[in-house]
Amino acid sequence: MGGVEKLGDILSANIPKEFFLHVWQSFPGALERASESAKLAHRGHRPSVAGLMRHFNLNEALAASFEEVGIPHEAIRGNRIMFGSVGIATVARVHLNKGPWDNSKRSVGKRKLCAKNLAASQLIQPDFLQSGDAVVSEITMLLVTVGGGEEGPATIYVVVTNEDMDLKNPIFRESIDIFLQRYEHVVDVVDTAVPVLKPGVQISPAKSDESNN
Repeated sequence: MGGVEKLGDILSANIPKEFFLHVWQSFPGALERASESAKLAHRGHRPSVAGLMRHFNLNEALAASFEEVGIPHEAIRGNRIMFGSVGIATVARVHLNKGPWDNSKRSVGKRKLCAKNLAASQLIQPDFLQSGDAVVSEITMLLVTVGGGEEGPATIYVVVTNEDMDLKNPIFRESIDIFLQRYEHVVDVVDTAVPVLKPGVQISPAKSDESNN
């Protein structure tokens, strides 16, 4: 199994499917509400209003998604970064305009969160002195929304960057609908082991009955 698949497994093992389903359903509406609010502003203010309302609405949608599955998260407050923690994973969000991804949205706070991805980066690009796979004991995942509003339907990505939060070259990126398919691959393991007795050994019916009481 390659490093990218291992990262996908780490994320799906720590973050409930229901969280991603709620994000998938709620984020487009949040972006649409932000766009509609901006239309009420003066034309010269619309880009600024759209950005501010997008921040507020997406943070509220992310907080609601955390609460839907009981993930502890930061309180909603002004321009603060909204993030939550579950298992070994920290989850935050970023919005990008359509077009090539760049690093203009790398705030100091989000870069600090992504500093946890050193081991994840080493899993993808091992150090030549490294023996064996890196052990990932913490990881930060970003929900990246692209587009929305006047830019057309939004796309949501599940993203892991390196420890420097290089959005131009993420080490893991899947659209949320593709990522959700990972949960369909989980198969319940049924114990089919059958004890094998040595030749000549028999099970006593009486003892068998007693063991079932």
